[in-house]
Amino acid sequence: DNRDNVFSTSKGVYAELRYERSLEFLWSDFNYWKYNLDVRYFIPIKNDLVVASQFFSSHASSSAPFFDLPYVSNPTIARGYNDRRFINFNILNLQTELRFPIKGRVKGATFVSSTYVPTSLDNITEFGPRWSYGLGIRYEVDKIEKTRFRLDFAYGETFNIYLTANEAF
Repeated sequence: DNRDNVFSTSKGVYAELRYERSLEFLWSDFNYWKYNLDVRYFIPIKNDLVVASQFFSSHASSSAPFFDLPYVSNPTIARGYNDRRFINFNILNLQTELRFPIKGRVKGATFVSSTYVPTSLDNITEFGPRWSYGLGIRYEVDKIEKTRFRLDFAYGETFNIYLTANEAF
């Protein structure tokens, strides 16, 4: 993690690989594994423009319980679909944002997301990508920490509105 700011990054790279294992011999009701890969890249462009990209991949074994399966479609990944619209053993998502100043403390963003939900990793594109896109407005509450309130309007299969704090990623 070498981002310049955790809340509203304008340059740097963040990468996280998480592996989870549930074992019956440790008093678990299940015996499965799951891993997530989250890679984010931020490129500053002149006049406070920032291109932000995120690749998210999550995979679970076939014995994973339903409520621990990977999912997308939330205020941070694949905005524009109803919450947890895609739940599967394999999820891959790539999203990109262009963040830009509007006036003073008001900022803007436009974004696009492509999600793959394959039955296996052998054929990632079997169902094609699920696209979503949108735009948002941010109000910077704290200029030093770059804490912002975010209002995003996004469309995938449905139109969704998100009101949260800080950037999506």
